[in-house]
Amino acid sequence: MLPLPTSNAKIFFVGLCAMFVIGLVARSSEVMVLTGSGWVALSVALAASMSIARGIRAQRLEFAWWVEHEPQNRGIAPTPGAATQVRCYIRHRGSGALRISGVRPISSGARIQLPAHFGQRPESAKAATVLEVPPRSRVEFAFDLVPQSVGRLVLHGLALNLHGPWGLFAAPLYFPSPLTIRVLPRATSSARPSPRTLTRLAASRAGINMLRRRGGGTEFYELRELLPGDPFKSIAWKASARRGQLMVKEVEREVEDARWFVIDVGPDVRQGDPGHRALDQIIERTAAEARQALFEGDRVGLVSVDLGVLSHVPLGKGASHLGQIHDSLLAATEIVDEQHTQISNEQLVQRVTKYILQQDGLDFSRPTEGRRRPRRHKRSTSAPRPRHDELSTDVARLTNHIRRARRSLDERDRALAKSATYAALRAYCRDRAIELPFREKTSGESTAQFPTGGLSEGIQVAGGRSRVPATIAVFTATQIHVSEELISTVKLALGHGHRIKLVLFPPYVDHLASRERAAARRDYERSIDHTKNELGRLGVFVHGAPDQAAAPSSRIERRAS
Repeated sequence: MLPLPTSNAKIFFVGLCAMFVIGLVARSSEVMVLTGSGWVALSVALAASMSIARGIRAQRLEFAWWVEHEPQNRGIAPTPGAATQVRCYIRHRGSGALRISGVRPISSGARIQLPAHFGQRPESAKAATVLEVPPRSRVEFAFDLVPQSVGRLVLHGLALNLHGPWGLFAAPLYFPSPLTIRVLPRATSSARPSPRTLTRLAASRAGINMLRRRGGGTEFYELRELLPGDPFKSIAWKASARRGQLMVKEVEREVEDARWFVIDVGPDVRQGDPGHRALDQIIERTAAEARQALFEGDRVGLVSVDLGVLSHVPLGKGASHLGQIHDSLLAATEIVDEQHTQISNEQLVQRVTKYILQQDGLDFSRPTEGRRRPRRHKRSTSAPRPRHDELSTDVARLTNHIRRARRSLDERDRALAKSATYAALRAYCRDRAIELPFREKTSGESTAQFPTGGLSEGIQVAGGRSRVPATIAVFTATQIHVSEELISTVKLALGHGHRIKLVLFPPYVDHLASRERAAARRDYERSIDHTKNELGRLGVFVHGAPDQAAAPSSRIERRAS
C-alpha cells in the first residue's frame, strides 16, 4: 500500500506548486532551483516511507489487546451502553524509534472512544498527536468500547499509521487480531433482586417464595373474619369463640414456581437499528425476569420461536442455569442457519472471501494456478459457464482455511445448511460477527396476519403435557392473527392449570416521520385491544410493553375469564 500524505505534505506540495508558478512568471532561476530541491526532498520522503512497513515486518512488531475489568466488577461481561476498557500494547524490537498516529480499532456493532491524544483523522498530523515508540520497548494504551446491543462483538484488528521522515507521509499498517467479546443483557450487572411475595397462585413444590393459603401452611399470617367462599376447615374455632364471630386463620408456606419464557425472534422484532429493536427489548426483559425468578428459587425455561421452535432450554435453577439462558438469548442475535437467512450460497462465498482478503490478505477468488479460464464457444451466444472443478477448487481451499481457523472451537458449535461446506462458512460468519441478512417475510406473512405456528409450538413446548401449574410469558412484537390452532393451544395450556401472559412490544418507528409514527402507534394500540378481545376472554393477560426494556415484574397477573 502506498504511504498516505499528511497535512504537512499537502501544505508542502501546495507551497511547491506556488513557488513553481512564481518562478515561471518571474523567470527566476533561484526560485526554480529551490522548487526543484523541494520536489527532490518530497520524493525522497515518499521513497523512505514506502519501505517502512517492509522494515517493520522484519523487525517483528507485535501487538496484543484484552478486555480490562474493573476490580469491583471482575467477572462481569460487558453490557449494552456501558463503556468497557480495552487495553493494548505494541512491542517494538527494532533499533529505530517509531512514530505512530491514526490508531483505529476495527469493529462492528460498537462505538469506539479513543483517547484525546489519538485524534480522529489519521492522515492529519494536526488532528492526531503522534505516539512515540522507543526502540526495544513496549508501549501500552487503552480505549473505551461501548456495545450497542446484546450479542457477539468482535474486534477484528487494529489499523494505524507509521510516520516517515519529516512527518510528510504515513504508511498504513494493520494488525489482524480478532478479539471476541460476549455482550450480555444489562440485568447481569444490576443490583441483586429483592424477593417477592406471591398471592393466590398455584405452585409445584417447596421453594423460597411466600404463598398465602387458607387452611394450610407453616407460618401464621393473619386472623380475619369469615368471608363467602372460605373453606370451613380454615375457621379458627377458639378465636371465634372468644370474639363471638367466625374468624379465619390464614397461613403462609414456601413454594417453588415454574416459569417459561417464549420469545419471538422473527423478522418483525429485528427491524431497526441495533440497540433500539424490539428484539433487544425482549432480550433485556427476559434476562431481567429470568434472573429475578432464579434468585427466588424458581425454575426457569426458555423457548425461542420464529416459524417454529429454534432453541429450547428446559426448566432448571441455579446460577449455572442462568448461563444457559444467556447463551440462548445471545444465540437469538446471531442466527446464520440457511433456513432463517436471506442470502444465496454465491453471495455467502463472496462475503467470506472479501472478509478473509481484508483480514488475512489471502485471495481465494482467483482460479487455481495452472488452470485456464473456460473459453467462449464461437457458435454460442450465452456466457460460458465455469468448470465445476475450477469453481470447487477455490471453495475447497476457502473451506480448508476456515476449518483450520476453527480447529480449536467446539464441533457442536455448527450452523445448519444443506452442504457441510456452506455450513462451515456460515459458522465462520457467526464466529467473526459477519452479519447475514435475516429472512424476509413470505407472501403469507402480512403484518396483520402473522402465522402463529411458532407461538403455538412454543406454548406447547412450555406447557407440554404436564399438569403442574407454570407461568408462561410470551414476548412478541408481531400483530397476532388469532388462529384456531393458537386458540386450541391456549385452551389446552389453561386447562392444565398454566398461566399465560402475552406482552406485545412496540414496533421500531424512529426512522418514520411524525405522522407515520402516530399512525404506527395507533395501529399498535389497536392490535393490543384486538388481542385482548380474542385471547383475554380465554383467561390470557395481554398488555403492551413500554418503549424501553421494562423492569422485571413482581407478579404475574391473570385476566378474569
